Amino acid sequence: MGVPPVHKPISPKTMLTSRLLFPIALFSAGALHASTLYWNNPAADSTADPVLVVNWTDAANWSTDAAGLTASALAPGSADDAVFNSTPLGGLSTAIRVNSAGIAANSITFNSTGTTNITGTGNQQLTFYGGGLTSNAGAGAVTLGTSGANRNISVRFQENQTWTNNSSNTVNIRNSAAASDTATGNVVLTFNNTSTGQISNSGGFSDGTSGFSLGLVVDSSGTGAVSINGGTYSGGTTVKRGLLIQSGSSQGTGAVTLGNNTGSDTATFRLNTSTVQTSGLNVQSGNTGSNVLQFAASAAGGWDGDIQLANALSVQVRGSNTTTFSGDLTGSGSLTKEVYAASAGNGGTLEMSGNLTYTGNTTINAGVFQLASAASMTFFIGADGVNNTLNGTATVALDGTFIFNLTNAVALDGNSWQIVDVDGLSETYGSNFNVAGFTGDNGVWTGGGYTFTQADGLLTYAVPEPGSLVLAAGGVVMLGLRRRRKV
Repeated sequence: MGVPPVHKPISPKTMLTSRLLFPIALFSAGALHASTLYWNNPAADSTADPVLVVNWTDAANWSTDAAGLTASALAPGSADDAVFNSTPLGGLSTAIRVNSAGIAANSITFNSTGTTNITGTGNQQLTFYGGGLTSNAGAGAVTLGTSGANRNISVRFQENQTWTNNSSNTVNIRNSAAASDTATGNVVLTFNNTSTGQISNSGGFSDGTSGFSLGLVVDSSGTGAVSINGGTYSGGTTVKRGLLIQSGSSQGTGAVTLGNNTGSDTATFRLNTSTVQTSGLNVQSGNTGSNVLQFAASAAGGWDGDIQLANALSVQVRGSNTTTFSGDLTGSGSLTKEVYAASAGNGGTLEMSGNLTYTGNTTINAGVFQLASAASMTFFIGADGVNNTLNGTATVALDGTFIFNLTNAVALDGNSWQIVDVDGLSETYGSNFNVAGFTGDNGVWTGGGYTFTQADGLLTYAVPEPGSLVLAAGGVVMLGLRRRRKV
């Protein structure tokens, strides 16, 4: 038998040589050389070179160690984590030019205390894979793209990912942002601001051309806002906690979810647009914090989609604007109307023109709550004094229909239910006001032993005469029985 050949281990030098021989293949398949690569800024003279302009794709600008001692053979690819770790002298700005048709990274982290601006040499594209983006505490402002001609950077999201801003400075997305055209599934982009810095978008969000949707989630533990310019994305918008500011005409075509199903944090969705929103709105159950919908634009806006209240919702209206809810409001939650705190005025008007069938209370603490002539408001009647109410300290203008759901009502002689809190509210009744199934006479509405009186806001029950019929809210006719009057 012959002596088998001896296979020597491949030396690190040989491996590096092999990597240098095939840069194109490795760059296009970043998963083959997953690395952490550090941006290696050259020193800048604060007077002669106030802004550094260097190319992303130049491997000489990247190192494999944080100190910048070991040069990288390649710029980052789709599996690599890119870290901006060094700051030019004097904390100056770094302007990075993308001089390739498309660049990618698994994640990008910013530690540099100077500002970092990444722009194109034409209209280029930067794709983030699953690692997303992080701006750490102390990092300077970060801007991706620009409003300048032929300097755009469109941002693409290949996979589900989180963008975290731990800094007091802003992360800006200046141009279009979308699910990647090569994404293999729906993509969810989560924003988490942990400090006072914002994440801001001015180019709008959209789905990818692959047909998969993009959805946005705000899950911020800090006070910094996420500010978006809307878009056409269809994966929905969720504000679990923190503040989302919407300045575009629409927050996409998907439903909006407000609140978390755990915890005690506040979730706020602020509309800086007068465009009436058509999406559905779901207020999440399980959270003990506040869920706030703010209409903050200088001109009136509104919400035309249906609203599901599984928890309490606070609606804040700016100044003297009239905000209209045209859809139906359902669920087990409650609604409170308040003034938008940053505005002057009395808190404006919240006009309801749909059907209100949520089982919680409606509290009006500022401005006017208006029940339009085409609208209805359902009150669920239970044991003596047990029902949802219309209460507060402001004004209600009632021109629609009251519906009393008597399915669980305890019909005992003398029982009563406070429907409208006339002691706290200033109430008016319009010419179209009515009580479904009841007959009205000068502000007193009667039906089947029940009486609603506008003057005191009370629904009362008195046993009908023998042989009379009681018409329940659901259309069920029951024989009224005489009971002994309570003493």
